Amino acid sequence: MEGAVRTWAAPVVGPRHRLTGIWLSSHRHRVVSFGHRGYPVIAPENTLPSFRLALTAGADLVELDYHHSSDGVPVVLHDTDLDRTTDAPERWQARKVRVETRTAHDLQTLDAGRWSAPGYAGTRLPLLTEASGSTPGQTGEQWRHT
Repeated sequence: MEGAVRTWAAPVVGPRHRLTGIWLSSHRHRVVSFGHRGYPVIAPENTLPSFRLALTAGADLVELDYHHSSDGVPVVLHDTDLDRTTDAPERWQARKVRVETRTAHDLQTLDAGRWSAPGYAGTRLPLLTEASGSTPGQTGEQWRHT
């Protein structure tokens, strides 16, 4: 189709240490780099430090994941349960606690950084509203659910 925008994503391995994937558009002839879950090889994925580091390293945008808490608040986290990237199993003495079973307030008491590196201990799960406000020049209209 003439004038159609065709996009595809591919991993990039190189000087940015797997920071970016790329989107190529045949219509705009521009390569856009994005930080998948921020910059997870340096900072804990889907956290504000990870998003900031991705942008500092040159990403044009960051990709993130979110789920709704029991009170309907979008909380940034890739997994549907809290085991892999938070201290929920230790703190709440339960495994496979799903995001939608806890309030946003409860979820933000968790440590979402210690699993990645000691220097990130105490990092919270961000709310989607916090994540969208953490990137310079970003507005709510530029965030979309896919």
